[in-house]
Amino acid sequence: MTKNPIFIIGTERSGSNLLRVILTAHSKIWIPHPPHFMNYFGDLQYGDLSNTKIQKKVLQNMLRLVRYHIFPWTEHTLNPKEIQNNIKHPSMFGITAAIYEHVLPQTQKSIWGCKSTFMIAHIPAIKELYPQARFIFLVRDPRDVSLSSKTSVFSPCHPLLSARLWNAQQKLGLEAMKEYPESFHLLQYEDLLQDNQGTLEKLCAFLELELEPQMFAFFEQKEASKGAKLSESWKNTGKPIKKNNHGKWRTQLSPSEIGDVESQCFDTMQIFGYQPTTELPSTNAPYRQKRIDRKEKLLQAYVEYKSFRNDKNVFLRWRRDAYARYLSMRYGKRTDESSL
Repeated sequence: MTKNPIFIIGTERSGSNLLRVILTAHSKIWIPHPPHFMNYFGDLQYGDLSNTKIQKKVLQNMLRLVRYHIFPWTEHTLNPKEIQNNIKHPSMFGITAAIYEHVLPQTQKSIWGCKSTFMIAHIPAIKELYPQARFIFLVRDPRDVSLSSKTSVFSPCHPLLSARLWNAQQKLGLEAMKEYPESFHLLQYEDLLQDNQGTLEKLCAFLELELEPQMFAFFEQKEASKGAKLSESWKNTGKPIKKNNHGKWRTQLSPSEIGDVESQCFDTMQIFGYQPTTELPSTNAPYRQKRIDRKEKLLQAYVEYKSFRNDKNVFLRWRRDAYARYLSMRYGKRTDESSL
């Protein structure tokens, strides 16, 4: 069993897929694109997970999610019986970990990782099973996150809604980092772009691994090119790092959108050195919520149209989302409706 798996946590559209392919280029690290097991199964109510029949049912459903995954794990063999025999903890995360542990030997690497940023809400469960787990807390300016989210199928589209999610998840990360300081490494997306050498040196030191040259040529790896071809949202993983891919919110968000973001993140963003443009956060009157909801639906319709035209995995995503809705209805409603 792996002693120190790696978890990239934070908020979607913060560069987590870029960091994933960089780390996966390392000779010892395997971080597949995640089916987001805990995001979809974490709040479902199957019953007593120490019961082997219930365990088997959960595992069957998780492996079906892998088959429906928007980034197929086609190169790996998944043996349900072997996975169930190696479940170390009767919990949703215990079953999730058993799947990763089962595949790891097939990769010829020694450390597995998980890029599901939603794991930021499940850190106590991770620490219970893996006391030596390591967390990379990846943070990006919430205004750039919101700008990226406006055209992504993988997050709320309206800047206020994506900023609200950013603020909540960053607070979770800060609380966990305070509780487990030795297990956390704070990495800001802007530092990765502007000084990838120095940033990766510090990251590898935290992971107690040697920095390897192929990490800088991540875009030449099969994993990166595969993702770039599947979805527009991942296209940059197939290219070298763009040092200027930040601060675009200054020209591409409207003043009202910037105000929306800062109203949700005013205090938290300053902890990470992101300075607001407003002296005081704007207020969002309750009557605006209906307008925001309408705008969100319009933005989602637009990005779905773009995805239908440009993404090769759009039908996989629709099937995955339909399956997630079925699970939610069958085994209990999830408290977090966001998905990737």
